[in-house]
Amino acid sequence: MAFLTKTALLAYIDEEELDEIIDNDDAKLTTPMSDAEGRVRGKLNHRYDIEAVFLAPDNAKYSNVKKIAVDIAIYYLYDFVAVRHVPDGKLRNFERAEADLYDLATGAWDNDLPLLTVPEGEEQGGEGYAGADDFIETNLY
Repeated sequence: MAFLTKTALLAYIDEEELDEIIDNDDAKLTTPMSDAEGRVRGKLNHRYDIEAVFLAPDNAKYSNVKKIAVDIAIYYLYDFVAVRHVPDGKLRNFERAEADLYDLATGAWDNDLPLLTVPEGEEQGGEGYAGADDFIETNLY
């Protein structure tokens, strides 16, 4: 089961508006949703067992991650597919999602996400394990 689906997006965007953006072609959802999932994975996989999160898309404990991914995907839809002005509300949701993603990634947001376990014999901070101080901030806008 995919983490993001059209149904997940429809909880936060009107279906007619979404269909207009993608010209009634659901295939145009694939790249923005995949890119949003990739952004979330990339920011959280150093601290959390993100595979466990993405394998349980309907788990209410992970709804904060799903909402972040949805807001990013909707922004990407407007930005890359529609190539038109992103509505102010969707832009604010994207900016909030980016801030929330940063807070999750740095451990500043108390949450129920499963922590990444360090394989025996490795130290936290080894390859693939970044601490909050190692988090790399990037801007897309």
